[in-house]
Amino acid sequence: MKILLVLMLLTLMGCQNKNYDLAYVTDRDNTLDICITSSENKEIINLTNSDITEYNLTWSKDGKEIFYTSYEKTGRKVKSVNVLDKSIKVIINDSTIQSVNDVSKDNERMIISSSEHHKKGELYLYDIPTDSKIRITNNEFYEAGAKFSPDEKTVVVSIQTKVSDSINHSGTAEIFEIKLSDLSLNRLTDLEGFNALPEYSPNGELITFHHCNNGKCDIMMMELEGLNLVNLTNGKDDNRWPRWSPDGKWISFTKTIDNNSDIYFISKDGKRVKPIITTEFRDEIAIFKPN
Repeated sequence: MKILLVLMLLTLMGCQNKNYDLAYVTDRDNTLDICITSSENKEIINLTNSDITEYNLTWSKDGKEIFYTSYEKTGRKVKSVNVLDKSIKVIINDSTIQSVNDVSKDNERMIISSSEHHKKGELYLYDIPTDSKIRITNNEFYEAGAKFSPDEKTVVVSIQTKVSDSINHSGTAEIFEIKLSDLSLNRLTDLEGFNALPEYSPNGELITFHHCNNGKCDIMMMELEGLNLVNLTNGKDDNRWPRWSPDGKWISFTKTIDNNSDIYFISKDGKRVKPIITTEFRDEIAIFKPN
């Protein structure tokens, strides 16, 4: 009897939903601020609470800071906020900065977008201690949303391949992988529409991104080299900004219905979808806190 009771308790524990910590942006306090909460959404803490728009956020890998782009009247800046004491540091104050994309495990390198060499922006590896950067893209089209691979040897990125037309108002963009040792490009997708905001899974075996066509977007997943492409959301509403949970079981994304954006989770097999943050406010870009 005791053995049966123990087995039942273990089964119940295994069925409980795991609680994740999240950072996201919301305009519940008028402008877009960075907040943190849990996937149970019991408490919301506003970290930035300013009259300036904060966006393009990414966690430091130790989970102590959040790096983000600050959209100010005098131009954009890259900043970080400490999640414990809410102290804010300016990392880059440069008239050419466009956004921060990702930060390395040691918090010393960032992938940034800058207009230093081209007004539409290029991607750079920025070294924080030396305040120096290396250009990693060089083309006439738009690119954005770059993320390090888990071993930080490659970067996955969205690069525009065709300019806008009457059908694709944002042009066509595909997902590419950049090898950082020689800056070689490997094209991973060949789809109609605009494919953007890719991210490697924690084990580096999968890539998720959003695919937009005719004004709506879906969450896609594929293996490395672009193999076995799967549409997870399959045309239901508008779905963007996919981001992996640290255990690789869930993907957070922003779902927009009737011009209202909310945060949802979807399992990597696409079979389970659950709302996480659903309010009358603009809630989007949910990023899981690393383990």
